[in-house]
This record gives sequence, C-alpha cells and structure tokens, in this order.
Amino acid sequence: MEHISVKFYRQACIYKIIRQKKYIGLSELVERVQENLLMNGYEIGISQRSIQRDIQEMNATWVSICYDKGHKGYYMLQDEMAETIWEHIFEQITLFSALQSAGAVSDYILLEQRKITGVELLPVMLKALKSNLKIEFDYCKFTEKQSRHCVVEPYFLKEFSGRWYLLAKAANEEFIKTWALERVSNLSLTSVRFKRPLQLAPDKMYEHTFGIYADESLPVEEVVLSFTPKAGRYVLTRPLHCSQVVLADNDREIKIKLNIRLTNDFLMELLSQTDKMTVVSPVHLQQRLQDIYKRAIERMNKF
Repeated sequence: MEHISVKFYRQACIYKIIRQKKYIGLSELVERVQENLLMNGYEIGISQRSIQRDIQEMNATWVSICYDKGHKGYYMLQDEMAETIWEHIFEQITLFSALQSAGAVSDYILLEQRKITGVELLPVMLKALKSNLKIEFDYCKFTEKQSRHCVVEPYFLKEFSGRWYLLAKAANEEFIKTWALERVSNLSLTSVRFKRPLQLAPDKMYEHTFGIYADESLPVEEVVLSFTPKAGRYVLTRPLHCSQVVLADNDREIKIKLNIRLTNDFLMELLSQTDKMTVVSPVHLQQRLQDIYKRAIERMNKF
C-alpha cells in the first residue's frame, strides 16, 4: 500500500496539533509533528523552516493559522463548520495512515459493510459550490421509476448516517430542497453562475433538527427522555442533539432534555432505542410512538 504524501500528512498533523493546543511554539510544534511522522512510518527529518512553509501554504489554501507574538505561539481562527469538516478528513487520514503502516490488516479489522454513498460526486459538487455555478443532473426518487432532469443552484452539502446530501434550489422553485447524492446521475457543471443568497445560514437551518430534513414548519418542542443507566452513558458520550441538557444522572436513570423539531429522522432515532428509553414528555410524542408500534404489530400479526 502506498503512503499518503508526506507533505499532506505533515500538514494534517500541523492542523490537528494546533487545534489541540492553542499558542503552541514553533519548536514544540516541530517536535510533535516529527513524533507523528515517525509513529506512522515516515522516517524523515523536518526543520522549523519546512513547518513554516507548510503553514504559509495552508493559510493560502484551506485554513487560517495565526501567530501571537505575546504568547509566542500559533493558534487557529475559529470556524465551527470548517473545523467539523477538517476533523472528519483528519480522521480518515489517520485511519489510512494506520492501515498502511500495519501492512496486511484483513485478519484484524472489521469494516462497516454499508458504504458511505455519494462520495464520488463531491469533487464536482464542491467546485460548483465554490464557483457559484449551476449544476444539472438526472434524479430518481425512491417513489418513482423514472429519472427527471434537474438544473439547480447548489448551496450546501450535508452528511448524515453514511449518506451525502445536496441542499439546492431548482431554477423554477422558491424553496430549498434536499437531494440525496446516491440518487443523482449524469452530473455536470453548467457555465451559468448564480448569486448566492446572503441570508443563507446552514447552522440556523439545522439548529433544532436531528437528521437531514430541516422542516421549519414544525415547531421546536421540549422533549424529555429517560434512559436506563447503561444506555444513558452512550447518550452522554454522544449527545443526540446540541441542545441536550442532563436533568438526572444516577443509578436509576439518566434523563435528558432537548429542544428539537419532531422530524421523521428524530422519530426513527427514538424508535431504535425504545427498549431502553422512555419518553417523559411531551405526551403527544408518547402517543405517536405507541401508534407506530401498534401498526407494526398489526402488520406482523397478518403473517
């Protein structure tokens, strides 16, 4: 297996280290990058000058790293969306590096059988997003047998549960829609530019949403859930939503509160945990889950 480019891996290390330690000095940064390189099979020396050149190149292309003279160290400008994206990328780089240094790994590692979908379309999508170019493609819904041709203004990309989605607006429509990349074919860039609406804010669109479909017609509701102590530990270490607040944490239960829209994605998440979770409130959410169970039982009883 070929190594990831040492330069690419070195820059990924610089990014990760500065994210972990604000105002890190150049000497310590060089030392820690070198440790990472050696640990992952890159037997190559680096100098302070090579790290400085890397930082200059990174600043010119994909991230903002600054130097604070008072603290005598490097730090990174805060951009939560960019940080999330680069964290995902660094995780993949780290995994690939570990695999390549281990040699044959099929006897030791079990990978998820369901592949992430839509990844192959990301380069074209990103080019369109950065250049404000309309794109065209054929799209086939799950509920339809025939594809239809679409020309859209692409605004954002979002990943959820192993699938990539495009948030875009068709030329003849007013509202932004969500398009699953796995159902897109014959994708191409057009030469037509569009003006991106300045008021678009994806963090606000998904502020109260779990999953991919941000239905703003749904009200934001206070949801209280009670978990068994063991199940609750998973929810504490990986919160269901950014609004999650812990109300109780004891030997009997772990109780949390969320402020969230009751989208279908959120309901499906709750259904996956109902053997170890109780909906405390609202009452109408309890009823909705009960109705889903009743219909499922009726379907199974027919066989």
